[in-house]
Amino acid sequence: MARAALACSCRNEQPLSITFICAIMSTSRGTMSLVYMSFFTELKRRNVIRVALLYAIAGWIILQVTNVGVSLLHIPVWAGTMILVLLAIGFPLLLIFSWLYEITPAGIRKESVVDKGRSIVDKTASKLNCALIVLLVLALTGVVVDRFLPDAPTVAHNAPQ
Repeated sequence: MARAALACSCRNEQPLSITFICAIMSTSRGTMSLVYMSFFTELKRRNVIRVALLYAIAGWIILQVTNVGVSLLHIPVWAGTMILVLLAIGFPLLLIFSWLYEITPAGIRKESVVDKGRSIVDKTASKLNCALIVLLVLALTGVVVDRFLPDAPTVAHNAPQ
């Protein structure tokens, strides 16, 4: 009887933590799939997936610029490795930050404090989509330029004899 009530409470709109507790205590497959669906729906609603994609693309562009900078500016080779490590450390921190906080007209607020009716998650999502498109265009332009434009011809100097 308690298990049936627990499974029913998971189908209602409950906070995500209650949904996870229901999934841990319940063994039915339906409840588990509901939890996974709820989790991914919540990730999308909080724009965590968009932020992760934006970070990954921006990180890739930063690494490409670092690669060029290392060869042109004679920066030590370990600079690229250091940037990669910093990006890797920043990624989980960014995911946690984007899960816990929301950008509002009044500034950055904890997600739990923002009223769901006054949330501007959709506006933030459209701004993130625009930023994602711009970064993708930049990344694709860089790849196309690198792959398809010919390199400068090398001139062979004749050695005096």
